[in-house]
Amino acid sequence: MNFNVIYTDNNKVYLYKNGEKRELNEKIDYYLERLCLSCGATFKGNMAASKKMLPRSKKVPIYIASLNDYLIPLASPANSDCLWIKASNYLTCYELDGQSYIKFKDRSVLEVVFSTFTIRMQYQKYCELEQKRNEMTMIDGFY
Repeated sequence: MNFNVIYTDNNKVYLYKNGEKRELNEKIDYYLERLCLSCGATFKGNMAASKKMLPRSKKVPIYIASLNDYLIPLASPANSDCLWIKASNYLTCYELDGQSYIKFKDRSVLEVVFSTFTIRMQYQKYCELEQKRNEMTMIDGFY
C-alpha cells in the first residue's frame, strides 16, 4: 500500500498520494490498528516499542511492519486530527507566505497546519528511531 499521508478531515479519514486523496470507510485508529495486526502486532505495542527506544519523547513515530516503514505523527496520536506521514515518501517541508507545506518524493505537495519546525522535529525522531533499530539488528558489524 503506497500513500504519503493518512489524515482526518471533518471526521473522515483520507489517504493522500500524488496530489489525490482517497476516503477510507473506517476511523484512523482502526485503520492503523489493522495495519499493525496484519503482521502480528498492535498499535499500542508498536507505540510502546518506539517509546522504549525514545523514552523522553512524545508523539513518537511508529514502525508498521506491513508497510516496512515508519509513520510519523505531526500531532498527538490521541488527537483525531493527527496527520501521519509515511517516512519513506517524505522529501522536505517549507514555508511560503506564512503557510507550511510538505513535499513528497512523488513531487506532490500538501498544505498543512503544522509548523515546519514541528515537521522537522518529528522527522528527526524518525531518523533517531531508524538508527536505533538498525543498531539493534546489527551483530558485530553485520546484519
